Amino acid sequence: KQLNELHELLLAKHNLIERINSNEFITCFKRAKHLHEVMAEYSHTIELIKNRIKQLEINQYNKFNFDKRCQKWNDYIQAVEQNLTVIQHNSRTNYQGLLEIDTNLSNIINDFNQRQQELIQLTNEGKQLIEQNLLVDQHTFAKLEQRWQTIMKTILNKQQEIKDIIKLWLSYQNYLETYYRLLKSKYELEQENLQAPTLGVLSQIKQGTYLNATNNEELKNLLEKLYETNRRLISYSDVKTQAMLEKEWHDLQKSVNEIDVDINQRSEALIA
Repeated sequence: KQLNELHELLLAKHNLIERINSNEFITCFKRAKHLHEVMAEYSHTIELIKNRIKQLEINQYNKFNFDKRCQKWNDYIQAVEQNLTVIQHNSRTNYQGLLEIDTNLSNIINDFNQRQQELIQLTNEGKQLIEQNLLVDQHTFAKLEQRWQTIMKTILNKQQEIKDIIKLWLSYQNYLETYYRLLKSKYELEQENLQAPTLGVLSQIKQGTYLNATNNEELKNLLEKLYETNRRLISYSDVKTQAMLEKEWHDLQKSVNEIDVDINQRSEALIA
């Protein structure tokens, strides 16, 4: 019985070997192998599609995020432009007003400098999106970059203009103080000379060649600078400040005339 079982087992294995060696099995095996390759390629394709979809979602998110950030910067630049319009409208002001404008402009510039790296990054991302053909509205992006460059250039120029006028005010105040101080000094010296005049002074007075304090060359030069600076400041000032500057100039002339009259009267009294 065992021999029969072994014989049948051997026959079965022999038949199996025959089938394996047969064309039918080889064909089936090749088909199975091809099917395996097809399934592997299918799985790979599915994975590629998933990655592509994921990349598209990332690109879409980046574009959406980019658009939002662009809008944020557009709003920021628009606010700066509006602020600059107000500044330009009120730039004809007095010294204190100019200091406030200068501070305002400095705050704008400092705030922008803190944000500038973010804007540079945004522009670089925009250029990458353009290269990838993901940015449809390229004109708006290009306009954004142009707007912030233009507005910052305008602000820097405006601040320099304001600083120059502030320097002009400081020069004017310095000229004014120096002139009054020098005029007072010359006038006091003149009074001393006329209280105890020398023969030379009396001779000059009689001949009409005596030069009083206001005819001093240094005072004349200062007066010219004062007048020129006063006129320039008037052109940069508001109506109220213009009136103040006009009054200062007239008060200065009045002081000089009063000194001239006083010295002339004293001189004439000496030779009367």
